[in-house]
Amino acid sequence: MGVEDQNAIDKLRQETVGVWFQECAPVLEESSGISDTAWGIACNSQRVPSYTHPAIMDLNYPDEDYWTWQRFVRKREPGTMYFRIPPRENQGSARRLVLPEGSARECLA
Repeated sequence: MGVEDQNAIDKLRQETVGVWFQECAPVLEESSGISDTAWGIACNSQRVPSYTHPAIMDLNYPDEDYWTWQRFVRKREPGTMYFRIPPRENQGSARRLVLPEGSARECLA
């Protein structure tokens, strides 16, 4: 579900086991992104009994001032992890062969 207004944020209050937010950062005029408030509400809604309550977020960071960068990279909160996927990592080896010299090495580094 999208989280663009207060009504959508209220839907995050339903009991869940896990949370997975995709594309949380603002994207030009397409999305305003996900606020830290929405993330907190979703994480606090993990009330269904389970052996774990995963909270996952995948995104392209807009800049180093954005709240996700600050919370998960710059001033990493306890219990959080950050994984960086190198640029062009999703391109297969055939695609890498047609990239300019040096680009493929950067992708694999």
